[in-house]
Amino acid sequence: MIPTATPATRNSVRRRRWPTALATVPTATAGAKTGWGLSSRSLAIHQASAAAAPVWTASRRLSRSFTSRSPQAFFSAWLRPGSPGAYLSAVTKIEVNGALLAYDDTGSGTPVVLLHAGIADRRMWREQIGPLAARHRVIALDLRGYGDSELPPTPFAHHDDVAGLLDALGIPRAALVGCSFGGAVAIDTALAHPERVTALALLGTAASGHEWSEEANDLWDSLVGEVDPEDFAASAAGEVRFWVVGPGREPADVDPELLAFAREMDQRALAAELALSAVDVAELDPPAIGRLHELRMPVLVGAGGADLPDISRLADRIAAEAPDATRLPDVPDAGHLLPLERPAPVNAALLDFLP
Repeated sequence: MIPTATPATRNSVRRRRWPTALATVPTATAGAKTGWGLSSRSLAIHQASAAAAPVWTASRRLSRSFTSRSPQAFFSAWLRPGSPGAYLSAVTKIEVNGALLAYDDTGSGTPVVLLHAGIADRRMWREQIGPLAARHRVIALDLRGYGDSELPPTPFAHHDDVAGLLDALGIPRAALVGCSFGGAVAIDTALAHPERVTALALLGTAASGHEWSEEANDLWDSLVGEVDPEDFAASAAGEVRFWVVGPGREPADVDPELLAFAREMDQRALAAELALSAVDVAELDPPAIGRLHELRMPVLVGAGGADLPDISRLADRIAAEAPDATRLPDVPDAGHLLPLERPAPVNAALLDFLP
């Protein structure tokens, strides 16, 4: 039985798109490549240990509590054609733990499940599906409530949905590839259901139980400022500036098609978060951040060089604490949606790593 989430858990679900920070640890070793080559396994694993650092509780500006709109009013808007949460297209769905989840399934070989970022949906993997499907059975999932997946008003856990998807598809074990929040779901799945996960590839990942740094709050203030959380278009524009462009670049430095696509996906994701705020979403207990040493499967960790410093630091920590982890050098001129922005090095690293 899936436990009912506490109010604190539900609040953390609403702010999950902001993985949180820890202390600075040493970055790439001297002589490391500036991009991801084909031999990702040959890269040295970072041995830095994470030091303790002051943490803070996310402000209301970041936690984005959507209490001013009733769930009933939202669900009516959610089903209205053309609304941010409306279904994207006619897609394949399968019942998982009482919900119809949308997914794409292509290729043959050892199975790989792709888990999207909290500001996106399964479409963010459009540059990975073809190359990976040449060697693997590739399944790109819309997490419950996102994209084309449905959201019944019943308690659930994302990590149990991933295991349930494998059950529904008759897959005993699979590798998981996650970006941002999808990486956090992948880690939680590997901890809750270790017998189901053959490998983890984590790109710009979050981790449950991880706390933001004060530096990240300051960056939000300087890059975005105050945004009305009920204005999905303005909120998405601010989040894309914060995440996809990043603190060290200007919007003009990034492909405009990528920015437009990211804003469109994020508007739908914002609607998903509003719907999810009315549902009990259970999280891993105890959370992943204190259990990284339990990840016994091979783990690949990467981040974009233009992403928030917090993201790279978390990648360093995971690589230091997971026993069989490989830390890829940060990819230059790449933000938070690394698989979309720099598909060539991402695909090369994944093809070299995945079993």
